[in-house]
Amino acid sequence: MTTLEGWTLPQTPSGRTATVPPPPWHYSGDVIAVDFEDSELSLLRGLIQGFPKKLGEVHMTRPVEIGRGGSRKAPGERFAAHVSSLGRRLATVSVTIREEAAGAQPGGGGPLIHTRHWPSLENETPAIHELSLVSVRDVENGTMWRGDATLEFGTSDFEEVDLLAPRSVGSGWVYATAFSVVGGKTLPIGGDR
Repeated sequence: MTTLEGWTLPQTPSGRTATVPPPPWHYSGDVIAVDFEDSELSLLRGLIQGFPKKLGEVHMTRPVEIGRGGSRKAPGERFAAHVSSLGRRLATVSVTIREEAAGAQPGGGGPLIHTRHWPSLENETPAIHELSLVSVRDVENGTMWRGDATLEFGTSDFEEVDLLAPRSVGSGWVYATAFSVVGGKTLPIGGDR
């Protein structure tokens, strides 16, 4: 009898075909972020962590260090981004850098707690409904730049993201970040740790 291996499906005798290997998972990238009220943290890795995602497109200003072919991370420079799905623009942000913000932490810097939910094929009770507390290590942020921000949500026949339109928009942020997700633990719904 052949034993199938793999941290996620599809499983094979060697386990190399698994779509997602076990942690650690390493992330590095540029961020354009905007603080606002009623925020929403909505392919497979995201579902595992309880951080669901959908297919879409992201377009954003990429910073340049030399030349005049783009925006530099400096006061007065403007960075923008938008996300779309199924041909509909869902969100548009812009940040005009005002100042370097040494030591600042966008979004409060709290723990990453997500909801993992998988429906059951047998009944209405979910097969999995729990909170996951993600363990993150080696967090490294580049120079933090803070500025004036705009945020707009679009409408779509396929999404309800416009219902999350901000009541107020705070600071905008432009920075580079890197971190590693090294695992996590599940928490019962209701907040008991």
